[in-house]
Amino acid sequence: MRCVALVATAAALSAPNIRVAEVPKLADRLKVETVASPIGHTEAIHFVPSGDIFVDDDALIASQVTATRSRMIAEDATFFHRAGPRREVVFAEGEARACIVTCGGVCPGLNTVVRELYLCLAKQYGVKTVYGVQNGYSGFKNWGRDAVKMDSRFVYEIQRKGGTVLRSSRGGHDTSKICDSLEENGVNMLFVIGGDGTMKGACKIDAEMSKRGKKCVVCCVPKTIDNDVRGAASPLNFKLRRRRRCGRQRVYASRAGVERLDTAQNRQRDHP
Repeated sequence: MRCVALVATAAALSAPNIRVAEVPKLADRLKVETVASPIGHTEAIHFVPSGDIFVDDDALIASQVTATRSRMIAEDATFFHRAGPRREVVFAEGEARACIVTCGGVCPGLNTVVRELYLCLAKQYGVKTVYGVQNGYSGFKNWGRDAVKMDSRFVYEIQRKGGTVLRSSRGGHDTSKICDSLEENGVNMLFVIGGDGTMKGACKIDAEMSKRGKKCVVCCVPKTIDNDVRGAASPLNFKLRRRRRCGRQRVYASRAGVERLDTAQNRQRDHP
């Protein structure tokens, strides 16, 4: 009887207005051909459990996952596309050239993100060229000095270090110069790690590359200490700040001992 009552109550609820936050795609502005994803055909995918590793385009995640009896779901429910590998990609083998940059204030976990991005691109997707741009957006102004071609040695155990091996900076965003650097060096995949200001800059880069008619993907990884990135329930570093306020700061140590981090060495001011 209890199960019947639950079903009856659920049926009585009015269906909410569903809104899907669409993600801009290259296919929206360019005529692109798709190819089968290399995921599953590389030696680095052995750790994936048996079964389908791909995510369908119609898989969604609700922006609000908690509810009460009186308010089962928001009247205007917003859903986001679920992230994950797709069965088809828009870059053929050997075509992709990627770039990673960290912007804004430094925080724990940045090196882990940089390392995992590189390993995923190089080992799982077979991307041969991955650059790391140092000093945030300012680094694009002097590509020859601040761009580093990443390899396995570059990311070896960087997750044990504090700050960011790519260094960071606030400001220094020049959309035109950044896009010029991407074009001149054949980069068509840009991964930006930062907060709300950094993401606004990334949107400008995407808009400019679209205006130029270039095949370039701009992807953002949310990182904020202010918890001001919408759609990210607990972004990188926000929990650490909260623990500090509660007096429960954690210290992570490597086998060689605790590494002391001088924040000034990892965050650079804008270059003239």
